[in-house]
Amino acid sequence: DEAVSAVHEQFDFSALPDASRRAWWLIGARWDFVFFLGSPLILLLAAELATRHGAEMVIVVAGTVGAVAHHFPGFLRAYGDRELFLRQWPRLVFAPLAFAILCSTFVFGNLDGLSFIVLMWGVWHASAQVYGMGRVYDAKAGHLLPRTALLDKMVCASWFALVLLLSPGRLSVALKELYKCGLPTASPDLIFALQLCSIVVTSAVTGAWILHAVESYESQRPQSITKVALLAGSIAFWWYANIPIQNVIIGVALGAVVTSLVDD
Repeated sequence: DEAVSAVHEQFDFSALPDASRRAWWLIGARWDFVFFLGSPLILLLAAELATRHGAEMVIVVAGTVGAVAHHFPGFLRAYGDRELFLRQWPRLVFAPLAFAILCSTFVFGNLDGLSFIVLMWGVWHASAQVYGMGRVYDAKAGHLLPRTALLDKMVCASWFALVLLLSPGRLSVALKELYKCGLPTASPDLIFALQLCSIVVTSAVTGAWILHAVESYESQRPQSITKVALLAGSIAFWWYANIPIQNVIIGVALGAVVTSLVDD
């Protein structure tokens, strides 16, 4: 995720000719739609067909395959590219060991909380993927303002967190795992207050993002239109996968598929 979101820092897109720097696409209009912009819509239609015909297991299998396809190329690159490995070897060697020790401690020590950590990581991972690809599109368009990057990150984080709090399935799983760790039972009033606060914060952040987008357009430094479409489509799909769809496993599988497409 860090490598994706830092692309605009590694390359000087501003030095490119204006026609290239203002290009809308990473690959081309057709393939950008298939892999990035249109993948939520395509998966939404596929999920509707699968659920109507009782083929939910197809979604789960697709999510499993998508998760493998998502991570396997990254492992090949990280551990097969000699230059990259030499540059990042402490992280690539010690981070997996640290996670293996952490997971073993939870499992063999009969400690609760690992499932909650995995759930929270999944939400963060999905939002970071969308944010990173959005920044790549803005870099492609030559829009590198730090304020835009900050607002993009806040929009992704606030919307993905809001969906988590409003999703009956995801929220119940998160609370159940927290209760296993000894957290006192949350009252309905407290949960409602958290949801209301999240709605207010998300609305404020979204309003600030829209005002900044308008300001950018008026100052002749517009943000990437394709980035806007990517953010809108990905957030809408995250909402669909977690709120209309009550089955948490199917929602996670759909998220895995769309994340693998967006990132790869």
